[in-house]
Amino acid sequence: MIINYFRTFVISLITASTLVTNFVVESLAQINPDTTLPNNSSVRLEGNTSIIEAGTIQGGNLFHSFKEFNIENNNEAFFNNAANIQNIITRVTGQSASSINGVIKANGETNLFLINPNGIIFGENASLQIGGSFIGSTANAIQFGNLGAFSATNPKVPTLLTINPSALLFSQNQASSIESNSVAPSGNNLSKEFTALGLRVPDGKSLLLVGGDVNINNGGLYAFGGRVELGGLASSGTIALKKDGDNFSLSFSDGLNKSDVSLSNNAKVDVRAGNGGGIAINARDLVLTGISEVLAGIVSGGTDNSRAGNIDINAAGTVNIQNSDIVNYTLSNTKAQGGDVNIKTNTLRLEDGGRVIANTHGRGQGGNLKIDATSKVELSGLNTVNGLYISSLVVQSVTKEATGNAGSLTINTPELRVLNGAEISGSTDSAGRGGDLIVNANKIEVIGTSSDDYVNVSQISTQAESTAKGAAGNLIIKTDELLVQNGGEVSASTFGAGTGGNLKIDATSLVELSGQSTVDSRRSGLYVQQNILGATGSAGSMTINTPVLRVFDGALVSASTYGAGTGGDLTVDAGIIEVVGTSSTGYSSSITTQAFSTGAAGDLIIHTDKLLAQNGGFVSASTFSAGTGGNLKMDVTSLVELKGVNSFDSRFASGLFVIQSTEGARGNAGNLTLHTDRLLVQDEATIAARSLGTGTAGNLTISANSINLDKNAVFTADTRSNKTDITQATININSRELILRRASRITTNATGRDVIGGDININTSVFGALENSNITANSASARGGNINIKTQGLFRSLNSAITASGATSEQNGNVNIVTILDPSRGLVEIPINLVDPSGLILARCSPRNSSTPNSFTVTGRSGLPISPEDLLQDVNTIGSWIRSENSHRGKIEQPIQAQIDKTRNQIVEASGLKIDDRGQVYLVASTQNAQSQYLPSQSHFCHN
Repeated sequence: MIINYFRTFVISLITASTLVTNFVVESLAQINPDTTLPNNSSVRLEGNTSIIEAGTIQGGNLFHSFKEFNIENNNEAFFNNAANIQNIITRVTGQSASSINGVIKANGETNLFLINPNGIIFGENASLQIGGSFIGSTANAIQFGNLGAFSATNPKVPTLLTINPSALLFSQNQASSIESNSVAPSGNNLSKEFTALGLRVPDGKSLLLVGGDVNINNGGLYAFGGRVELGGLASSGTIALKKDGDNFSLSFSDGLNKSDVSLSNNAKVDVRAGNGGGIAINARDLVLTGISEVLAGIVSGGTDNSRAGNIDINAAGTVNIQNSDIVNYTLSNTKAQGGDVNIKTNTLRLEDGGRVIANTHGRGQGGNLKIDATSKVELSGLNTVNGLYISSLVVQSVTKEATGNAGSLTINTPELRVLNGAEISGSTDSAGRGGDLIVNANKIEVIGTSSDDYVNVSQISTQAESTAKGAAGNLIIKTDELLVQNGGEVSASTFGAGTGGNLKIDATSLVELSGQSTVDSRRSGLYVQQNILGATGSAGSMTINTPVLRVFDGALVSASTYGAGTGGDLTVDAGIIEVVGTSSTGYSSSITTQAFSTGAAGDLIIHTDKLLAQNGGFVSASTFSAGTGGNLKMDVTSLVELKGVNSFDSRFASGLFVIQSTEGARGNAGNLTLHTDRLLVQDEATIAARSLGTGTAGNLTISANSINLDKNAVFTADTRSNKTDITQATININSRELILRRASRITTNATGRDVIGGDININTSVFGALENSNITANSASARGGNINIKTQGLFRSLNSAITASGATSEQNGNVNIVTILDPSRGLVEIPINLVDPSGLILARCSPRNSSTPNSFTVTGRSGLPISPEDLLQDVNTIGSWIRSENSHRGKIEQPIQAQIDKTRNQIVEASGLKIDDRGQVYLVASTQNAQSQYLPSQSHFCHN
């Protein structure tokens, strides 16, 4: 028993001794010099501090080389360099990564380089206490111009490396990563607003981390007024290293295979100061998540001559910003200039409240924000968990005290998508001007609203906010295709005293707007607006140039004013314009200028080949209050087709309108002028100039070769205003052909007290009012308007009327109809040698059966001879009656109707008129296929 106990005791002592010995060896091995230098590095331990001395000096460079370089928690590594050393160049030649969880120190303002191809990990307690810049890299070697390299993987003796390092050399297939988790306190920032937590270099110096992959997790990187750069390579290559004063920077040549950079879990890169401060990130993919931040700009202490540095991001793959920010800004009380934010990438994606911002809070100019994405830019959604963060790209002049102008925002990409409440914005809240927003993209989509409790609209916009005195910036979009759907908006607006910006859209293929938000009733649209009651700033103008403009399902194109400021003009130049349908809640698709308060609305000017407004869609210039309504001016080279009514409320027709729309409104409505080749109005569609309040109604002036109104179609000019010092509610029509069918009407109505009816002036070659179609100029309380018709041919069915009625028969207006015959077109010289008519009968026509015998009837210009049993007819009946078996048969209201042999073809009542190329007028049963009715083919009239 005694022997056994003794053996056990000895073994225990030996084990304990071994453990102690191993611990000491391991502790000493944390920083372990190698023997590759002419004058090797030395390390001695004093307490928790490893003092690093000796090494090889070449000029102003001090070289150290280690097998391992690690610093445990609460320990320090102190480079005890001489004061004249400019750069400490440190390499790790062993096979393990450097784990740094303590403090790195150096004397003076020496720059410190640490390269370890196996990787570098900064723990949560890692910190830098050096006087110069810090460059940490997993490169294989540091190049010194053409003098040679200091290599960690091929540790030859350095020779005459006396100049500053010039490049980082990566020869491995996959470079190791750099990771920083440091949250160690490193002192207050310059304005003493917060304590910096993480790796920090002295103000104005540089902090560069160059991997493989670089990952910043819950850590901070600080170089106030200096420079932070992150990046690296995923394979072999060379990264140039440049020095400008106290700042180092990296230069990545084209074609390098870059590695990834990530910031996560409240990670922060911060260079904000009173002057300078730049950030550069070079990566394949850059990912920011978990409320991480990249911050540059001017804070308290900046002078009037100060300027912030830029944030430059170059990513070959994707920049993905999730609930995190990239911001460059200037604070108040300074005239310092803001820095720019430049992002070059394949794809930029902002999600869950991710933001990129360049703004100014002071007197200085804000920085510019520029995005160059070779594939796509996509913004989506917002985040309300930690406050309201909208996924956004923003340039802004912030706070009402600021006077500096915001910078511009430029986006160049093949595809831009703004989804689910995200926004791209240039704005001003101050006396400074808002930033211009310029978008160049092949395809742009602005779709939807957010689905959270706080509903935000997907938008591309410039605006002057309610506190702003400065003007909003302009919004310029150049694209092949612009789609705005489900509540999305593209707008330039003002909410205060500042003037709104202009909106200009140039699309080479299509602009399409459709629908409303599925969350609320916000309509998809294009807007230039003076957007709030009481606002005094005037709205900007809108210009749209595109081959096709489609406004569907309740969408809206609007230039409006809601305050004292004037509304902007809206100009559309398009090949085809379609304004069709209603939204799911009944909003009509529309293109409009509007005044809702005391400010005057702008004009609406349209140039197009073809305009279609159907199923409730309309085009209008309106006023709803004291402001004057705008004019509607339209030049349409081919066709205007108006059809149908709003499917939710039939009171709202498709059409063209200049309207003063409410009973209490005092503003005068504008005029409507239309020039086109063909105008088709049908199925209750309407063209109207109307005043429902005390303001005067506008006038309608329509010029067209062919005008057809069918199925309750309406031209109307209505007024309640009793102003007689201005011409109002007048309809002027100039055409070659004007046909009204099936209860269509042209009317002026005066419904107010002592209000004189408007006039109707028609100048047309051919005029027909058929099938209960009417022309009226009425007044309910005063003299009716006058109707003046000048035509070469007038046809009116028995149930159609032309009336000008007043409050009493003595107050009826005048109806003046003048028929003008042009001798040069109406008279034909008869040839001397008459032709035998029998020779003109087609011999190949087969005889009809006995029930339908052939016949040939010669008539004069006044139609068929009058039968003794016929009613007396007007001697001016139009001649050249034409039969057509394809026409609808009309009822012949004559006493001998019952005696007509039913087996014979009946004469069909005419329902239309046509003019041939010689200017002659022909009454026809149908306007379709008119040429075949006048010059019938054999197959049409010959029957077997």
